[in-house]
Amino acid sequence: MKNKKLVRKIAIITPTLLIKGGTQNQLVNFALECKKDGDICEIFTFAYFPTETYNAFDQVKVNSVILLTSGSFLVRILRYLKIDLQSFFLYFSFFFESKFLNLLSNKKFDVLNPHDWFGTWIAVDAKRKFSLDSSIVTMLNDVPSFFSSKHGIKSYLSKIIDANKQSDVDSIMVLDNKMRSKVLQYYGSGHKIELVRSGIEIDRYKNLQFPKQHIRQSLGVAYSDFLFTCASVPSPHRRFEDVILSLKDISPTAKLLIIGDFKLSKKYGDSLKRLVYKLQLENRVHFISKFLPSEQRAGYIASSDTYIFPNENQTWGLGVIEAMSLGVPCIVSNGAGVHEVLTSEDNALIYNVSKTAELTLCMKQIMNQKILRNKLISNGKCFVVDNYSWSKYKDSVYSIFFLKK
Repeated sequence: MKNKKLVRKIAIITPTLLIKGGTQNQLVNFALECKKDGDICEIFTFAYFPTETYNAFDQVKVNSVILLTSGSFLVRILRYLKIDLQSFFLYFSFFFESKFLNLLSNKKFDVLNPHDWFGTWIAVDAKRKFSLDSSIVTMLNDVPSFFSSKHGIKSYLSKIIDANKQSDVDSIMVLDNKMRSKVLQYYGSGHKIELVRSGIEIDRYKNLQFPKQHIRQSLGVAYSDFLFTCASVPSPHRRFEDVILSLKDISPTAKLLIIGDFKLSKKYGDSLKRLVYKLQLENRVHFISKFLPSEQRAGYIASSDTYIFPNENQTWGLGVIEAMSLGVPCIVSNGAGVHEVLTSEDNALIYNVSKTAELTLCMKQIMNQKILRNKLISNGKCFVVDNYSWSKYKDSVYSIFFLKK
């Protein structure tokens, strides 16, 4: 008689689910892979805004204290006042922690998998309050902001509280070695830190035919023009301004598309538009100031000639892996964790973050050298197919979750 499969139970804890970003993409695809494996994976969050994050969350169980809709009075007021929803609900989740904790009452899980510092605090407090027999494995995409503050009683107290919480954490997972070094710097060598690499859905766009000429025409970009693209949740650490500055020093046939929901960072978006106006690049720089559905976003990237990821202090960089899977050559700064797994001039071009002269050189290289472009396309696609998938990511995480099980 065939042995019955042991069903494992995992709780993912994240303070909010309000946007489409790398973290949200990572955790929902991990949850779906767990489900495919026959395991139970539930997501716990304080504030959940289904229409503003990935549709894939509909396929997993999401437990939330607050369920938001676009027409709700609170959302309309916050948007009218231009208050960032992420910051607002993170603040409230902190002060209404008991309601967050109650989501986990009467629940039993093998593993609590919090994301970032406040998710970790919730996991630890739930384990203590409800006497849960669960291991705690944190996914840390950045060190807590209070570690950057050298002064202030708030920062000092936060560090004391965090140290107390960390004593109950079994392992911390990070996506790159730069983050690993940060964690060691702030938490010390007493913590067990595990390196995992995020994945992508390899076959997602396999059979899709993107109308590249139509997409470029909709932007006013000729097929003979060379189109560079940047696409990320807007924030100053994205350093899109470096690409704009480099663009002015290369051929006028080079155009730039920047995709991002700038209502999440209006001040940064306005500064980019002012720079474009100052450099008289209005006819060469195009903005899509909203977050696009995944297939539509992929269509714009696939219709470009090169994807640029100029970020600094960036954990991993899933957008680069996705662009490579679409057959688009990439230019990547060494400020992004993903550069650790790439080889310059073999499967990508890598430059020193914020060095616009180096970035300009890379842009000229990729524009003018068709043989190099084709090499990066071929090698990049093979590299992704051979090394990255959500299934492989799930297996690597499971090897940490259930090492002692």
